Amino acid sequence: MAVRGPIPLDFDELPFQVRQTIPPDASLNIKMMAARSMLPLMSNDLVSALYYLAFDKDVRVRRAARRSLREFPEDFIIRLLGSSEIHPKILDYFARRTGSAFQILELILLNRTTWDETFVHIARTAENEQLLEICANNQERLLRYPFLLAALYDNPYTPKSVIERAISFFELSTGKKSKDILQEARDYWKAEEEEPKEAVSDIESEVQPPTSTPESALISGPQEEEPVPSEQPPIAEEHPSASDQEIEEIQEEQPPDQKRPDIFLDEKDLQSEQQTDSEPILQSELEADSEYSKISLTDLLHELQQEPEVGFADYLLEDPDHELTGDERVTLSHAIRNMKVVDKMRLALKGNIEARQILIKSPNKLIQECVLRNPKITIEEIIRLSNDKSMREELIRIIATSREWVKSYPVKLALMFNPKTPLTLAIKFLPSLNDRDLASLGKSKMIAGILANTAKKMAVDRIKRK
Repeated sequence: MAVRGPIPLDFDELPFQVRQTIPPDASLNIKMMAARSMLPLMSNDLVSALYYLAFDKDVRVRRAARRSLREFPEDFIIRLLGSSEIHPKILDYFARRTGSAFQILELILLNRTTWDETFVHIARTAENEQLLEICANNQERLLRYPFLLAALYDNPYTPKSVIERAISFFELSTGKKSKDILQEARDYWKAEEEEPKEAVSDIESEVQPPTSTPESALISGPQEEEPVPSEQPPIAEEHPSASDQEIEEIQEEQPPDQKRPDIFLDEKDLQSEQQTDSEPILQSELEADSEYSKISLTDLLHELQQEPEVGFADYLLEDPDHELTGDERVTLSHAIRNMKVVDKMRLALKGNIEARQILIKSPNKLIQECVLRNPKITIEEIIRLSNDKSMREELIRIIATSREWVKSYPVKLALMFNPKTPLTLAIKFLPSLNDRDLASLGKSKMIAGILANTAKKMAVDRIKRK
């Protein structure tokens, strides 16, 4: 990927209060006070001011503003990113920060003013399935900016089912072949990478979205959801990027013992920060997931039955006769986390409700599938899982294809409102919904547009027949 620094804000793009506080002819003292977060500005105005001053002509102002921006509290950032008032350039900056937290990227994806190019950057680089699901479910962007489809396709972390669903929607909606878009996007990105690289700004070494969008990347589609600029504004010449020497000076000025928020840590910092007691356990589960993925779960269960049986304590097998206290839950969770992966699978098949609630959150999908095969699992648990939009799509599919579970109307209804339910199965469930739920589904913005439109049409047809 081509590398660049963030795009500076022009003065006219600043909020009104910021323009009043630091006009173009503002004194050095005023700029320094703003750069050090010492002026009485609201959070949205303050982060805009800091970002603007991070490209000031005066190196002292730049240094102070960049340091304040790096140290800006993460909880304040999270509150800001959902606002439509924050400029897309700032959203793009936080999207491309090394180590940006999941919640920050999620809010950027859900913000209507986020640039399409920012969306594509997240789709190309995200490793979290839920973030990739959000990208794929934004059908208006997918139609308007098809490079998003290519970004999802080329990302090795995108689930195959998500890619297939996105391609199917795109080809049905546009009549175009996805392979043409994929090739065009790859050629465009390759040409972009071969362009001469400019000096990178101090704030972060990040990827710049294209300053202009090729016409073939834009396809006419629904536009009413979000007003996104058709092209990125050029970098203003009056805001020079910092030199390498300035970058080194700024880094040296950072106190060695000062701990920055996680969002501003680089990859090495993040790796050291994330070394917790649970990490080896999670890593072993992920390795086991990769090892066992070559065989079917049925074969794996048969293999487990051939090994010596492990006896579990009664508190792991029998449902408690009272609500567990906080300390009891911690003890139970610790005991389960310290088990071997195969023992977790065995426990998932026969454990009580407390054990199931812990194991269903495992990063190992085989352990999760074992939970669903537990004969003690209740319909209430299945309803809760069907409502969980962060659940793996494979697990939602298992629930949706179970004749026993979908006999329950609440399960079926929860699956209908879950965007991870396979479209073909969801459409089959439509006729069984009552009039009120069918009408509500037709108004939902969280599900596939095809499903919502089909539900709406079916609801109208029912009214006409009455």
